[in-house]
Amino acid sequence: VLLSQKHEVVALDIDQEKVDKINNRVSPIVDGEIEDFFKTKKLNLLATLDNNIAYKDADYVIIATGAWEKGINSVKEGQEKILDSLDFLKKSKMSGNTLEIGKRVAVIGGGDVAMDCVRAAKRTEDVERADILYRRTKEYMPVSREELSLTLDDSIDIFELLSPVKYDGENLTLEVMKLEDAGPGKRPVPVSTGEIKILKYDTVISAVGARVGTDLFVRNGIRLNGKGYPEVNGRYESSVKDVYISGDCRTGSATIVKAMGSSRIIAMDIFEKLSLSDDFINYNIGRSDDEIYIKRGVLSDDSIPPDEVNRCLDCGIVCEICTEVCPNRANIAVEVDNPALKDRRQILHIDGMCNECGSCGVFCPHDGNPYLDKVTLFNCEEDFEESKNTGFLKLSENMFRIRNRNKEVFDAELKSSRISEEMRSMILSVCGKYSYLFYSQTKQVKSGFSDGSVSG
Repeated sequence: VLLSQKHEVVALDIDQEKVDKINNRVSPIVDGEIEDFFKTKKLNLLATLDNNIAYKDADYVIIATGAWEKGINSVKEGQEKILDSLDFLKKSKMSGNTLEIGKRVAVIGGGDVAMDCVRAAKRTEDVERADILYRRTKEYMPVSREELSLTLDDSIDIFELLSPVKYDGENLTLEVMKLEDAGPGKRPVPVSTGEIKILKYDTVISAVGARVGTDLFVRNGIRLNGKGYPEVNGRYESSVKDVYISGDCRTGSATIVKAMGSSRIIAMDIFEKLSLSDDFINYNIGRSDDEIYIKRGVLSDDSIPPDEVNRCLDCGIVCEICTEVCPNRANIAVEVDNPALKDRRQILHIDGMCNECGSCGVFCPHDGNPYLDKVTLFNCEEDFEESKNTGFLKLSENMFRIRNRNKEVFDAELKSSRISEEMRSMILSVCGKYSYLFYSQTKQVKSGFSDGSVSG
């Protein structure tokens, strides 16, 4: 890509064979090329420009090599019998889903890579079942909702609250876990219950997250931060002048969107150093909650940029679509006074108003089911017992029946340490600002029709 008569951007793509050699550190020649690449910033690789093959000096280098180092092995014993997720995916693709991995496969992990592995395993010849094993519950998985939905569509079972201990090639020993509150704004901590389960699997794949290989960074003078990632400034320039770090090799496994964002900032910095202007368009969009709520009540005709961007309803900041599509108003947004929560308005599901029509799940942009996933307010013991939802039932002025994220049911006063901070702040909010929600439930409300209408 020619920026001008003087400035050229050359994209260099190393073929898979060289990538394998670099990862395995078996070729001193290739490794020497990498050393030369860092030390002199001379790209000792062939690049085609104007149909002529030439070596080009690079004034600026952007390293975006990803996170390809193997993740931490999931078991304490039998690590040599566990397959690494990235190795498995590569071999699975090369074999055309014909790997010999037996009939029963387990994948340990709860992220997108784990879902890719279990779906690939399910499609492999002779495999009868492929399962996900995760040490927390499904709602705390880091997986994207879309990946999770695709996995469930493939009829794959997810076993929660199981942490692997050892694997002998046939028997996978697991600890049964429970979740304990880790404090405001933190995911609950899995703690062993002491109970042991043994499941039989022909193949076990560990997908607990790839790591960043930092050997080359260290050998070539690029400083690392306290987390072991390359140290960069606000423009993602490393400790080596004019060498930038972008994507997963800077932060560990993340998203394409984040990699694109950091690369844009890098490009702008290089433009500035070259005294060139960029063609990025910046839009000043109101991001306050109040502005977003007002925007949702405005109808807009189709238009062309730059006005088009103002039609965005910022669902990534304020969603609440489930409150708008429910015909019975069984999902409402309540203001919760808890600075640890990302959003001050939290969705509360009102069990007594829901006829389980599923509209909120259909329209949820995150592939969730709010009528099943959200904290639920119950108004009678019968409804509480019939449901499996996380939620609460008011028994008296200061006594509540709780079903927590572990599906444990107990009665406790509001000050009890058994009630998580998230649940306590939700109950306090309802008691203080929305006390009208505590009403004497009638069964008429729950006998609604599938189209969302209510009988009686």
